[in-house]
Amino acid sequence: MTEPEIRAVVFDLDGTLVDSTQMHIAVWTNAVKPLGISLPARVFRSGLGAGYEPFLDMIATAAGQTIGPSQRSALIAEHETALIEMSGNAQALPGAAEIWQSLTESGIPYAVATSASPAAARTMVVDVLGGVNVPIITSNDVKHPKPAPDIILAAAARLDLEPTQIIVVGDSVWDMRAAATAGAQFIGIGTGSASVSEFADEGATAVSNLWAAAPVIHARLGLPRPRTSGNTGGAGVSSVRWPRFTS
Repeated sequence: MTEPEIRAVVFDLDGTLVDSTQMHIAVWTNAVKPLGISLPARVFRSGLGAGYEPFLDMIATAAGQTIGPSQRSALIAEHETALIEMSGNAQALPGAAEIWQSLTESGIPYAVATSASPAAARTMVVDVLGGVNVPIITSNDVKHPKPAPDIILAAAARLDLEPTQIIVVGDSVWDMRAAATAGAQFIGIGTGSASVSEFADEGATAVSNLWAAAPVIHARLGLPRPRTSGNTGGAGVSSVRWPRFTS
């Protein structure tokens, strides 16, 4: 059977395009302190990328205590308020702008699918990444958050494609599981929630960062390899100054 033609890319946001992982960990660490919860940063990191309820389930289990509905509502509100205030200070991860530029110049559509709140997501996509016209799908747009496939299915629908026609690029196992359940291809980025080895343990393709992801993305889209800084070739990415890739 012929493999579906890959025609678009769907990116996670936090930890994938924007360097906000430590910001999330700090906000959550402070938010749960009044509940008497003190956990290592790695516990918070491992849950990042999941929707609020799955994330708080993980924190409650790790802490060995119950987090009730009213406490959850207060924690979510505190997290969203803090992230909205801080999101404009986040930095784009190296390679984000170049990947988006190369896709735009090659006529490849792309979107963002994130567990972030709509306000925080828009601030980071528009103000930090400069993606004024990039479609943004958040957990508010779907019934079930990551790791459920709903947000990936919604992103594919927004792009008027089948999920089998997109690549999902993300930094968490929750992104990977959402993509797999939706039937989409996946590339893991080791710059946020999960490491390259953790993705490998799950059987997923993974690379260390966005620079390393670029040629993999281009190959799956059937595009020429992005040219390196020392190469003047490369259709569709002629104005992009890529660093030299290392394997």
